[in-house]
Amino acid sequence: MSPPPAHSGNYTIHSGKRLRFFPGSCIILRLRDNCKAFDPLERARIIDPEDKVSNIGLRIVRNISKDIQYRNLLGMNVLTIRI
Repeated sequence: MSPPPAHSGNYTIHSGKRLRFFPGSCIILRLRDNCKAFDPLERARIIDPEDKVSNIGLRIVRNISKDIQYRNLLGMNVLTIRI
């Protein structure tokens, strides 16, 4: 097995993704990685509402989500999205 691809000169290990379905309720997507800390909620707060192109991915996820939570636990980014 070959080592994971290099990321900024260091190895990056993406530890997991989980998708859970709750019939008649919602979908919960949980993403975890050990990359540089990145809080998409904080980034969304600083997006210029007049600029419709920048950060389009964050805008789409924010618009289709019922709830988004971000935590950095023990150096792991944990993003939970409820759709």
